Amino acid sequence: MKETRSFIVKFAYETELKIEAHDEDEAVEIFSDLFLEEINIFDIYNDGALECEEVILFDKNESIIKFERISNLNLINGTSYQGNLNISYDKLCNIFGEPIIIHEDGHKIDCEWAILINNKVVATIYNYKNGINYYGEHGTPAVDITDWHIGGFSHEAAELINKIILESNI
Repeated sequence: MKETRSFIVKFAYETELKIEAHDEDEAVEIFSDLFLEEINIFDIYNDGALECEEVILFDKNESIIKFERISNLNLINGTSYQGNLNISYDKLCNIFGEPIIIHEDGHKIDCEWAILINNKVVATIYNYKNGINYYGEHGTPAVDITDWHIGGFSHEAAELINKIILESNI
């Protein structure tokens, strides 16, 4: 009987899932079965790690929520407040990676994440008027902030960000 090996599926932003399989092909098949879709965005590396550039999560209705970081910051121009989050900086980083924008301009925001959800919904997560940029030495350092704003072009941005966070189990 062939021995099983451990394979780690590394999603973007340090989220991992361990799979036991006999070989790389079986690992991909198991992962595909778990998430009810064929894997085609993953590369298998010699060290047994599967990596992807976007994260795939499922909500309770089994609909797929895909998200990725936005590198073209022109896409977030014109977004506005859509809701709030109460979550630690570390948890946001575990789910979405490090903030894509660090503001050091002395204005209202210290850091911000820019996210594209399901290839259509633009969302931002940012602190507002509670950090060092706004309050100086009396402001809260970004790593200690737990009160965040969600921005977007519609309330759907806030709904989907909340779903992603709930489904991440972090």
